[in-house]
Amino acid sequence: MQNIRIVIIGNSVGLRIRPPGEFPENKNYGAILELMLQKKYPEKVVLIQNLCIGRATIWEILQKRNEILREFPDYYVINYGVSDASTREIPLWYSNIINNNRESFRKKIFSSFYVYVIKKVRPYLVNIRGKKTWVSKKKFEKYYSEVVRFLKKGTNAKFIIMSINNPTIRIENELPGSTEKYLEYNKIIKNISEKYKAQYLDTTDLIPNIHTPDGIHFSLEGHKVIAERIYNMIIEEERGSEISREKNYHKKSGLS
Repeated sequence: MQNIRIVIIGNSVGLRIRPPGEFPENKNYGAILELMLQKKYPEKVVLIQNLCIGRATIWEILQKRNEILREFPDYYVINYGVSDASTREIPLWYSNIINNNRESFRKKIFSSFYVYVIKKVRPYLVNIRGKKTWVSKKKFEKYYSEVVRFLKKGTNAKFIIMSINNPTIRIENELPGSTEKYLEYNKIIKNISEKYKAQYLDTTDLIPNIHTPDGIHFSLEGHKVIAERIYNMIIEEERGSEISREKNYHKKSGLS
């Protein structure tokens, strides 16, 4: 019996459901995919490990590449980009302070200033900062390529690489220039998937108000669509692997 092990790495897009679903329907695409694959392959053990981290950039996954490598799955699903590509009203170091899990006087001061001052003029500050992102295109391409290269070299895993979701008008109004940035960063992601012969999952055909109602995260319906698309990709890969194994078996047995 050959089991199927999948690791999902990314940011909060791979975790959250917007609006939050009611139990037991509040499942993200990883949880939905696991149920679908287990039903398809009842004789196998299907294990999906979701290692997504909220607000994470590709730089953070690069720092954790050895931990991710140790999982040694059959498939990696990579869902990064929106944290890197969105235009920002504050630099990353400021965001790290106010999102730190540890409470401190410094955090209280910075958080209060953000809520009562910065947040009220968010679009204006994005423009003042030159529609700057947390990770430049050059660094994004470098880090992303290094992550895929490292994991591909260290494992026999197959890769499914997802695009950045289309933003809603609300996101573009709050973070002007993000729509254009997503297009540019998606070109980088697609080029990397082609370079490393990974499957590219294009999510830009989804309807923002239905599948990504907050402009970033999937709705329950959006998670179901993504789960189905990944499911079909894996089924196709597994069929190909099965045919290949049968051919090798017949060849070794002298039956071909």
